[in-house]
Amino acid sequence: MLDELRAAFAGRHLGTPEELDRLRRERPAVRVDGGTGPRTWLLTRREDAAAMLRDPRLSRVAPVASAYPAHAVEMLSGIDAPRHTALRRAVAATFSTGAVEQRRPGIEADAARLLDGLLDRGGPADLYAEFCLPLATRATWRITGLPEEFQKDNVRWTYGYLGMTEFTPAACASSAAAQAQLVAAVVDAKRRCPGDDLISALLARPDVPEADLSVLVASLHVSGHVKTAVQLASALLVLLRRPDLLARLRAEPALVPDAVEEVLRFAPVPQVTHSRYATGPMRLAGVDLGRGDTVFAAIASANHDERGCPEPHRIRLDRTAPVSLTFGHGKHSCLGAVLARTLLHVGVGAFLARSDRLRGTAGPAELPWLDGFLARGPIGLPVVVAPAAGSVRPDEGGFPAPSGGIASGTR
Repeated sequence: MLDELRAAFAGRHLGTPEELDRLRRERPAVRVDGGTGPRTWLLTRREDAAAMLRDPRLSRVAPVASAYPAHAVEMLSGIDAPRHTALRRAVAATFSTGAVEQRRPGIEADAARLLDGLLDRGGPADLYAEFCLPLATRATWRITGLPEEFQKDNVRWTYGYLGMTEFTPAACASSAAAQAQLVAAVVDAKRRCPGDDLISALLARPDVPEADLSVLVASLHVSGHVKTAVQLASALLVLLRRPDLLARLRAEPALVPDAVEEVLRFAPVPQVTHSRYATGPMRLAGVDLGRGDTVFAAIASANHDERGCPEPHRIRLDRTAPVSLTFGHGKHSCLGAVLARTLLHVGVGAFLARSDRLRGTAGPAELPWLDGFLARGPIGLPVVVAPAAGSVRPDEGGFPAPSGGIASGTR
């Protein structure tokens, strides 16, 4: 990666780095391949990013060798129609609005139990490790049926994958091998002991071949649960650091969905879109692309584009600007967006109802941080909790400490 690209995604803070703001003002397309091999461009403006995500001339499958190697096993996000359409259709109903709404009571019960456990115990706590992460992972795994024996490995691998800062062939091969091994083990376990879950249902379908099954299992467990947990932590951090916003949402909880959308825009955990490859000569963002050239977009920059979003560096609940690109756009938009939004709505709502007893103890620069090119956000959120008499800490189990691409902020 070029030093300029590193600088554009540096910093342990909410919002968007100053370097991305500069690039968006001055350079809608930035070449980031170092001048060798097929050209790779980073797009910085929303209009160009949205156009890229919906342009059928841009493929998710590289027609020639790419400047950046694949960094995971084959997934739904990395294939084109008609295969993409068929595989997405196979699981889409499970993540529809109606299906997710049926699960909302269970998610609300989980949120209440996790937070009430913190309040009953009192003292110091970590909202990320003890609330955001278990809330997001359990909701996802109940749907997919990920066996318990693989859950910690899945979280550990996801941290390493999302925290990657060097997409070298060796690093990418290691990441892909680890996930492929996990996918194969999960499929084998569910064949031996099926349940009432999505993986078992897919295994029972004769129209889903083995290769497609692996794609779907990988897609369901790669990063959405952890990114949702980090996004919830980002939302809670925003509230803890803005007492006026916190007070308003306490008084008007009906505004929680608007607040969630604004945090998704203001502080997106995904940092870049998936790459697209030109299938032939074309022009985009003021540059001429040739067959095999790669384009991807900076999501935080696109979300802060002043052209369609006045005062982008302010949190406002009255926006009428276009929906952010945090969950993507077009045919490859995030399959789990409804579930993620529901988790965020429930998580923020549960926090608001109990926030009078929770106090943050650190700012963004002091927090442990997931700090990769694919994702950025707090993976620790220490708070002090007012104690309650006779409290007993529930046995919630533990998740592995994040590693690889994770650092504590210094600014």
